[in-house]
Amino acid sequence: MLPDLPDLEASSAPSELERLRRENAALRAALADHRELLHERAALKAIVSSIPYSVFWKDRNSVFRGCNESFAALAGMSPDSIVGKTDYDMPWTREEAEQYRAADRRVIE
Repeated sequence: MLPDLPDLEASSAPSELERLRRENAALRAALADHRELLHERAALKAIVSSIPYSVFWKDRNSVFRGCNESFAALAGMSPDSIVGKTDYDMPWTREEAEQYRAADRRVIE
């Protein structure tokens, strides 16, 4: 059973009611922004998945954050299994991994 909530309209705290209304409006705006980002992310994923080139992206620590099917196929892995790995975890030689990481550093700098 839910506890009785105070009737904010009848209370002597109209500022509290106004604060809750502002907070509600802010939360609704944040939710709308979040939904828009999800929609944009889905559109970007569809584009990246449909192009005939290998595409991947990494964070600043050279950790894979995602890739398309084409790149995953070259690595002999699934896109989901690549996320969180570094070049050292991939099926490249150590020398290749070091070259890729050096290239990452040049791009980041």
